[in-house]
Amino acid sequence: TLRDPAEEIRTVETLISYAIDSLFIAGATDPKAVGDLCRAADLPHVYVDLPGFDAPSVVTDNYHGAEMLTRRLIERMPDQSDPRRSRPYFLGGVKSDYATLRRIEAFRAVTAEVTGEVEEDQIIATGYAPSQARAEIAALLDRLGGMPAALFINALTVFEGVLSHFISL
Repeated sequence: TLRDPAEEIRTVETLISYAIDSLFIAGATDPKAVGDLCRAADLPHVYVDLPGFDAPSVVTDNYHGAEMLTRRLIERMPDQSDPRRSRPYFLGGVKSDYATLRRIEAFRAVTAEVTGEVEEDQIIATGYAPSQARAEIAALLDRLGGMPAALFINALTVFEGVLSHFISL
């Protein structure tokens, strides 16, 4: 549904009209609204990578995974003479999404622990669209005058956008 709340509702309503047996809800922008529809239709549902509101949930440990990845990225960062480029950056996602929020928390914690601080401009959580990621990485490279020492890319679609920019260089 491309994280469009109206499309999420339409899709769930359509699935309910097909008399499906159950629904897995993953990546929903408004999981409560989707859950409300499922409850009203007496449709069993499970949240995937979203905290459970009214049904069971299976949640990835986004914090621990991001913590491990951030440590690994920082360990492997090349030395940079330019202080702007010597920091890791987090790119992609929406700060209010559960998974992104947990990843940002881990990124901040590890980066602060290892480097001493995290500047607000190190976290660029402006969505999942590849076109947005392409624009954001281009702006970051322009602002820094080159590549940062490390880049934490928060989602596959964001990675696609970043790669599409790199291909154009």
